Amino acid sequence: MKSIQIKPSLFFKLYDYFIYGTIEYHDDIRSELKEKMEKMQLRKLYTDSIKAPTEEEREAAKAEYLAMVGKCRANTVVNLYD
Repeated sequence: MKSIQIKPSLFFKLYDYFIYGTIEYHDDIRSELKEKMEKMQLRKLYTDSIKAPTEEEREAAKAEYLAMVGKCRANTVVNLYD
């Protein structure tokens, strides 16, 4: 499995949360991990849309990628106005 990098700020929040029990970071950690997972999924779909062995698999990955990009952008716009 490949290594996954996270922001130093997220690492320090995770450290404080698990080592010192600083529960104030719970919501921040949750949202940043969710954002990281979405980025990882997008990257995998993008890679699959280019390198999948068959044309059907590439098209399916491309369609899923575009749908997810649209969903992520819609969530970002909604979050900007909250």
